[in-house]
Amino acid sequence: MKNTVNRSDLLKEMSAYQAGQVIRKAVDLLVADGFEFYRGKRKVEIPQEYIYKVLGRRIELG
Repeated sequence: MKNTVNRSDLLKEMSAYQAGQVIRKAVDLLVADGFEFYRGKRKVEIPQEYIYKVLGRRIELG
């Protein structure tokens, strides 16, 4: 399992709309926690911890 997740990893498990929503919510959490680097980025690698905060589970990358 990788430490970070991107949109293409999420697309393996959910629809494009859902993947976009998860990324958007995770980026909002990152910015709220002080990681301003993620604000306004298009292609991001989200740490698994923040995906867990949004979904309640980790993404298996098969």
